Amino acid sequence: MGYTVDTVPHLCCRYCKFFNGKAHIKGQKSDCKRIDHKKVKFGKSPFVSYHCGENHAPCRDFEPANLQYADFKDWTCMDDVYPVFKEAWIPYGKPPKYLCFVLNDDFDVDYLVPYELFYIGGMIKDGKLMAEYKRITVRDKVDRGVKLYKLVYDKIDGVEI
Repeated sequence: MGYTVDTVPHLCCRYCKFFNGKAHIKGQKSDCKRIDHKKVKFGKSPFVSYHCGENHAPCRDFEPANLQYADFKDWTCMDDVYPVFKEAWIPYGKPPKYLCFVLNDDFDVDYLVPYELFYIGGMIKDGKLMAEYKRITVRDKVDRGVKLYKLVYDKIDGVEI
């Protein structure tokens, strides 16, 4: 049977069987196959708070937590679903070029990792997050009493976790 653009579910990390929204809390464990959520967390869009379960670019290891739900009745594996998912849910049918991560709860610095490394499973290698950019938000100026900020990107070759 399989999925079509009209029937493919809207997948995000929080629907995965490996997701634990409390993994960042002491005593809880992270079952995610991509990320130890005690050290590495999904970053945020600039000026927005952290939303781990709202990552709408699931990895290749995504497996539905509840196969009994009607949306997952045709589930086989992410590779089978991804082409239709991409067409139905990802803007313009193109996955994001980068996903943003933060390390050790330092939300002042974001690290941009190529989405493909996240999807296939190569974003962490030898204790290093394979980020291509480090991004920080800095105050730019004050205009009519309003603080204005800008994003500063530095090209990097990964970062130690």
